[in-house]
Amino acid sequence: MTRDGSSVAADVGRAYQDFQVAHLCDWCSNILIDQRVRNGNRKHLHSCVGGWRTFEQFEVGSEASCPICLTVYLAVQRYDFVDRKDAKFKMDLSYDGVGGRPPRILIWEMNAPRPLQWVFELLPLSDKAAGSSHRVEPYGYPRNSADPMVASLVKSWLYDCSRQHKLCRHRCDESYRPPRLIEIAEDHIKVVDSNELEPGVSYATLSHCWGVSPTFLTLTDQNSRRLHDRIHLHELPKTFQDAVLLCERLDLRFLWVDSLCILQKGEGSKEDWLKHVVEMRDVYRNCFVNIAASHATGANEGLYTERNLLNIRPWCVHSSGDGDVPYGDFSLVQRTISEHSWEQDPLNTRGWV
Repeated sequence: MTRDGSSVAADVGRAYQDFQVAHLCDWCSNILIDQRVRNGNRKHLHSCVGGWRTFEQFEVGSEASCPICLTVYLAVQRYDFVDRKDAKFKMDLSYDGVGGRPPRILIWEMNAPRPLQWVFELLPLSDKAAGSSHRVEPYGYPRNSADPMVASLVKSWLYDCSRQHKLCRHRCDESYRPPRLIEIAEDHIKVVDSNELEPGVSYATLSHCWGVSPTFLTLTDQNSRRLHDRIHLHELPKTFQDAVLLCERLDLRFLWVDSLCILQKGEGSKEDWLKHVVEMRDVYRNCFVNIAASHATGANEGLYTERNLLNIRPWCVHSSGDGDVPYGDFSLVQRTISEHSWEQDPLNTRGWV
């Protein structure tokens, strides 16, 4: 699979300028060409082509900026249990050409105690794919995840999810409210008792790591009355402040944070804690959205990070049509990113998230 710069640029056009052109290494290019097609024996089979690769080959490919090799190489480095010298990876192409399911590149390494697997999909970009439900549209990519554009995109996803996904609409009990919530208004932030609210209010939850020897503001029997009256934003740690701002951008008026909605100290705290333990499943299950400070080890680190745009902008791959993959331009999308990124983050060491 090679890319002819002039002819492909004409097909892609200016609308896809946000996509990076992917220069695949020889190993990854070969996976997209089934030699049996050239020989006139077109058979759509899962795992129709492929072979074994070594970690060193992925390292070489990553140095040449092959996005597939770079993804695997960086992910494997995160796992201490992988013996990289002896690791072998199976690489196959899965595409049956029917049913609208896009071509998939499958990679897995079975020698590790926990099998490692990567799935890359090729989603059509050309105008010929206008009727495809998998079509990818270009999107601007801000360097910092705190950019309002990110929240705007999240808001659009939530809108689609809550109104168009039948399963999502019926998963939560709209009448449920946690015992306490944080109210976010234009002129104040405060703790409120849910029995003061109308049924059916939407709220966000915050999942975060407390950190070692935390000293941030928490709800106690001593300050409960004051926090029910007003909380000053500057009193809160950075992660909480970011969560409040995100709720405002998402037009959510209520937020649940464990340290501010459960008594942490003083008279009645034990009973309050035991009550919330029983309800914890309902608190998270019935929230409108959960905000996860996944990368932070403590509450003062915030929600957001600077991002390398080379890692988050989609890659554009051109197919010459010499194999089972049709001719055209495709966005290369990793479908298993969670297994090799946020699932390894500090937040997932908590008892509940």
